[in-house]
Amino acid sequence: MLVDMLDVQEVVFDVAMAREMMDNLERDGVPVAAFPQTLMNFAKPVDTFEDMFLNRRLVHDSPLLRWAVGNTVMMTDQNDNRRPHKKKSADRIDPCVASIMAVSRAAQGASGRSSYDSAPDDFLAFV
Repeated sequence: MLVDMLDVQEVVFDVAMAREMMDNLERDGVPVAAFPQTLMNFAKPVDTFEDMFLNRRLVHDSPLLRWAVGNTVMMTDQNDNRRPHKKKSADRIDPCVASIMAVSRAAQGASGRSSYDSAPDDFLAFV
């Protein structure tokens, strides 16, 4: 299975669009995690992703991700919580949204604590 070759730790998904596929993956032994696309669910992950991306702590070699980040417009509430806003964005933003979700889950780890709490200052996350 491809996930074994790539050492996949977890697959994160939008509950509104991928439930059947994720059920099948889970049945095959692939760890999956739901990520509801709500404003409150995105608030901290957007901050974490933005901090890592802008401070070059997110190492990637993806012109596609740079393009998608450039397309992304954020929806903001009265408390400055933000989430990607697909309808107001310039073009496709799916790679950016997927990266926000992945960075959030990687930072949180299986324990629910952020791995950055105990990481050295020069720690880098790879996507």
